[in-house]
Amino acid sequence: SYALHNTFHKLTKIDPRCFLELKDKYKINIKESGMENHTIVGIHIRGGDILGKDGQGGREIHTPSYYKKAINYLLDNTQNKINGKDYLFIVCTDDPNFAKETIEYLKQNNLNYSLGPNFGTHRFIQDFSILCYSDILINSSSTFCLAAVFIGKSDKKVIHSKVWMDRVIRGDFSNKEYLSYRKG
Repeated sequence: SYALHNTFHKLTKIDPRCFLELKDKYKINIKESGMENHTIVGIHIRGGDILGKDGQGGREIHTPSYYKKAINYLLDNTQNKINGKDYLFIVCTDDPNFAKETIEYLKQNNLNYSLGPNFGTHRFIQDFSILCYSDILINSSSTFCLAAVFIGKSDKKVIHSKVWMDRVIRGDFSNKEYLSYRKG
């Protein structure tokens, strides 16, 4: 945990970008991809990996309401632009089921979005690269996404779920939020 979580910087005072980076062949080329005229908002949606045999039952899945609130926060505070560049929301996930409502919300609000190049697959490196080099990252409760915070663009803004963080601090590792969402 020292390599990825908050204790790392406290102990070392070294920015992980000094020694952790993607190989050039994996880095997203913003100019070649046509994204250079946008503020890139990477959205990571965690899904089925946390429903597996380990019995966690969805406890670390953020519901669509979290993603909608994060998107609204950006829109309410920045007019859908930063430094004159329109947002491009890029949805990255290996589980399209959990992304449906967020994608529908982006569509309903006529927001510029695309799906990560590995959307719905278990190939991850291009999506990971997008998350690493996003201007803004709407984070999930995933070490995958947390690692993207520490690698790549150093001045990215990160949005994380306060509800989730408060639950973790309280020691509440239940799946009540997810189960309520699934019943609704």
